[in-house]
Amino acid sequence: WFFSYLIKIKLLPDGAAWVAYTILIVKAGDMAAYFVGKKFGKTKHLEHALADLEAQYLTLIESTRDSIYTVDRDCRYIFMNSHHKQRLGIISDRYKGKQYQDYHSKEASERFSQSVSRVFTTGRPCKDQYTRENRFFIRTFSPVRDQKSGEISAVVVISIEPADRESE
Repeated sequence: WFFSYLIKIKLLPDGAAWVAYTILIVKAGDMAAYFVGKKFGKTKHLEHALADLEAQYLTLIESTRDSIYTVDRDCRYIFMNSHHKQRLGIISDRYKGKQYQDYHSKEASERFSQSVSRVFTTGRPCKDQYTRENRFFIRTFSPVRDQKSGEISAVVVISIEPADRESE
């Protein structure tokens, strides 16, 4: 899996604003792109438009059965979708700021940290495979870039369980 999203806001000469939100998902050579765009007559409606787009984005993230989460350079959790929280047995949002190693073995944490470092160093996505509790997973690490500076600010991880797909 590779996952990316982009928000673009263009202020028009007449004071209106065009807001575009694009989500790109690539899985095993297949690609799906979701585009939402809307023109708003006055820029004061821009905040409302962004809130609507954020809600659509979160709906997409929360509706998947895959684990999607974001970590910073030090492998501290920034975001987890509900499926990942369920997989780890987490009920609340108290995971924020906790490190990957707080939920995983030392060996698994070192391997995870190496992949996160590789993304921060190269700026390119990478993949790995792992086993946890006799279950096989494939995960993709992708950079999240700051819109203004272009610097990598975090890594988004998408973890899938291929055997889970076969039962459908």
